[in-house]
Amino acid sequence: MSQNNRPDSSIAELKKRIQELEKDLASRQAEEGLTKKRLLELSSKIEKLIEFTTDEIQWAQKIQKTLSPTEFPHIQGFAMSSKFIPGLQHGGDYFDIFEMEDHLNFGVILSSSSGYGMSSLFLGVFLKMISTPDLRQGKSIDAILRKITQQLRGEMKDIDQMSLFLGLIDRRRLEMTYAQIGELGVCHQIYERGEVKTLVATAPTFSKKSSDQFESGQITFNPKDRLVLVSPGVVDARNAGGKSWGVSRLNEVLRHSLDANVHDIRNEILLQVEQFSSLSEPIKDQTVLVLEIKDRALKLAADRD
Repeated sequence: MSQNNRPDSSIAELKKRIQELEKDLASRQAEEGLTKKRLLELSSKIEKLIEFTTDEIQWAQKIQKTLSPTEFPHIQGFAMSSKFIPGLQHGGDYFDIFEMEDHLNFGVILSSSSGYGMSSLFLGVFLKMISTPDLRQGKSIDAILRKITQQLRGEMKDIDQMSLFLGLIDRRRLEMTYAQIGELGVCHQIYERGEVKTLVATAPTFSKKSSDQFESGQITFNPKDRLVLVSPGVVDARNAGGKSWGVSRLNEVLRHSLDANVHDIRNEILLQVEQFSSLSEPIKDQTVLVLEIKDRALKLAADRD
């Protein structure tokens, strides 16, 4: 090749390289455009999914709220008050007070599940169980719980969990046999001494792999004593610093509300939690249930013996 042809060859090679770079750039721009298009499509799908999920949560909240009782049976000798507030992100609370075949006995239940699916599963099992002689006739509480949990286990997912309080109250003797599975806030306020006792769980939080062996406890009530139950959404409510409200603050509210009525106590608990968390609507479901033994309950018990 002559020296005169070298510049022309270099220019040709340079043009060819420029063309290759232009094609590469065009290809990259096309890829980038396609990527942007896919990102926009994905973003749109995510927005629709969020809307769908939000709608699903809202519907689940409405169903949960509808299923929560607004009125309890009139049980002579006891004052009762309750409040359920659905959570914005997590739900699964259910509570009830139910009469038994012997109308001098009644039951109280509070459950808190890891999600709406688990809550619906428990509710289906419990509603079926409540019509059976085991529960209606007040069989041993550990046997009742074994039947409930055995039915739950077959349908539960590995991630499902549940906390549960079940108490059976004998109005003749003013005694309650109970079991507490998992970490709920349950307190017995002894009016005469101004003392608040926190009930300790008799079994850990229930999951698919949990044992079916349950222990029970028993407490005796006196006039003006209270039984106060709150769900994990209350005791686990957190402030901006990440600290939870806790059972100790629940005890403090009860100690300062010794002569308040059951409705005022319920409202004060929820107000304190709202102020602590600075949230007008909770993240998790919040349930508060307050029972108080009236003065005339002892007379009722004595008359029946």
